[in-house]
Amino acid sequence: MNYAFALVWLADVLWAWVAFDSYRARPRWLNSTIHGFIAFVMVNAAVVFGGWQTRIVFLPMFLLATLLFVWWSLRLKKAAESGER
Repeated sequence: MNYAFALVWLADVLWAWVAFDSYRARPRWLNSTIHGFIAFVMVNAAVVFGGWQTRIVFLPMFLLATLLFVWWSLRLKKAAESGER
């Protein structure tokens, strides 16, 4: 899983560096899949391999980041539907 994480992350970064316009225009499902996989691995690494101090700090931060992401996504979707930006 570590190698898969490293390869996915490296490919994502290289794509952004080499062809930023293509990177920004990629399908939303691909973007969500890549970033979801990266978040999944990071959360599991922090929870499984981290001590209790790490869990206490990381889990609330992750939940807050997830809520902010969902809020921001819904805000962008609403703006796109109404024709605003």
